[in-house]
Amino acid sequence: MTANSPKRVFTKARQLIVIAALITVGMFATVVTSAAVTIVDSLGIATTETKFRASEAGGLSIIFAQFPGPKFTLTQPTTITEIGGFVHSFNNQPIIVEIRPALPNGLPDITTVLASFVLSNDNDPIFVSFESVELNLRLEPGTYFALFAPQPGDSGFLVGTAIGSFVYQSDLIEIGFVNPLGNHGLSEFFGAVRILGVTNVFVDDCDTGVSDVVLPGGTTITDLIESCEDAAFDRGSFVSCVARTTTHLRKDGIITGQEKGAIQRCVGQANKP
Repeated sequence: MTANSPKRVFTKARQLIVIAALITVGMFATVVTSAAVTIVDSLGIATTETKFRASEAGGLSIIFAQFPGPKFTLTQPTTITEIGGFVHSFNNQPIIVEIRPALPNGLPDITTVLASFVLSNDNDPIFVSFESVELNLRLEPGTYFALFAPQPGDSGFLVGTAIGSFVYQSDLIEIGFVNPLGNHGLSEFFGAVRILGVTNVFVDDCDTGVSDVVLPGGTTITDLIESCEDAAFDRGSFVSCVARTTTHLRKDGIITGQEKGAIQRCVGQANKP
């Protein structure tokens, strides 16, 4: 084992002091939010506040025989918190989004709908808005599709381009297609969609089952654990640092005692530092 240089030891000691100060001044005793991850975002220069004239926008048809939507892959358990896109219905009925699994060949499953949700609706026949739904859908690692479907008797489209007052082109993404009557496909198209989610705190490959959250200043629980690892002299100081950190997180109501134990169990199994 190579001994740490005096300078490195001093630096690590200073890091531990900073972490200790951070977790003891009570700065966690406030409202926190989940650490969102972007799963798909092909909006390009558009924002969720952008509006397109329906007569100046074009894209993929959303009809009874064609449900289009993005393909996405999750590498760890993820809770989907938002699905949205620039979609427009011709009869002003809300568009539906279906979550379907991918088959082994990569195409969307025609027969299986894991969940379906109704998007918001601006009830505006002139303009296309970003329509979305907030949800709390936990999905295991794997590949899925979020397919946009019309209400019975309605039809619409998913915006990919626009001309006129706002010249626009979304990003190019993999989009799957399902015809519920028995056909499916996959290709690259322009489609303005966004999917957001929340992941858990992982230590190496160990899933703590604890949702990562954003603390004041933008720091997450994962950031704190990684800071403990960076500052640790050895395994013992790493474990102790995480123990102190999770104790303060529990006292401030950020995590429960059970979640504290789950994090520490994963730390105990990890090959760190």
